[in-house]
Amino acid sequence: MVATDFFQFFLALLGTFLAYVAVGVLPDLADPDLGYPILMLRFLPAGLLGLVVASFFAAFMSTVSTQINRGAS
Repeated sequence: MVATDFFQFFLALLGTFLAYVAVGVLPDLADPDLGYPILMLRFLPAGLLGLVVASFFAAFMSTVSTQINRGAS
């Protein structure tokens, strides 16, 4: 239980840190929703970028599958 709480707290801190980095690196960003994708494109190498994008698609597909399964029952 404590490990799960620590992990969730760490993820919240990581997201906040990335938001501050995006503001610092991209101060003239018109759409704040594009901060994270632009940071990924700018700082991740091609292989790691592909892995991150694949993980986003996997999370999306898992969520859709869960919702379809929930709706079917």
